[in-house]
Amino acid sequence: MKKKDLVEELYHKSHLSLVDSRLLVDALLDEMKQTLLKGESVKIRGFGTFRVADKKGGMVRDFLNNTMKSSPGGRRIRFRLSPLLRSIHELHR
Repeated sequence: MKKKDLVEELYHKSHLSLVDSRLLVDALLDEMKQTLLKGESVKIRGFGTFRVADKKGGMVRDFLNNTMKSSPGGRRIRFRLSPLLRSIHELHR
């Protein structure tokens, strides 16, 4: 599903115009992005949790040159399904 699909679903399921639906989806995603950039987590009940995790640096193999290189640490976004969504996902496997 793409952002465009989210906008269209919101448009069809609400009384909002297409422009207002697009603005609402953009505002929601922007707020989530800003919260994650601050290092805070975003929890959506019944869906899951997005959180920022620190990634350790270390040594990695460069397969093209067959050498070892150091990899810098950093931050990444992790997502964890809610228990409800996880149980639904397990049923449909």
